[in-house]
Amino acid sequence: MNARSDSQKADVVLITEANFILDVVFQQSSECERLMNIAFEKDIKLIIPEYAFAEAEGTIITIIHNRLSSIDSTINALKQSARSTYYSLDELIIQLQQYKENTELEELPTLHNRHYRK
Repeated sequence: MNARSDSQKADVVLITEANFILDVVFQQSSECERLMNIAFEKDIKLIIPEYAFAEAEGTIITIIHNRLSSIDSTINALKQSARSTYYSLDELIIQLQQYKENTELEELPTLHNRHYRK
């Protein structure tokens, strides 16, 4: 089998949806990364409809909110455990609170501003 020259390349179009974006964002699929790399090398045309970005953003925001809620639950459980003289969890509680504040102050507004800049 002969390799194709540039003039013989087949036109390949890959139309994706929100799950493709989520797989790339959360690095869940090496195949999605590979497809993106191929698209950047101009071997295929990657098409992502605008609605897929909005859907993915909603999912990402939900995931972030769920993580923040889990952090709150963990902080509360740690505070309860820290009341005992056997546990010194203050540093861990402080780190979790800082992570939560950073997420609320930086990640969510960044996503929101990126989507509503139009």
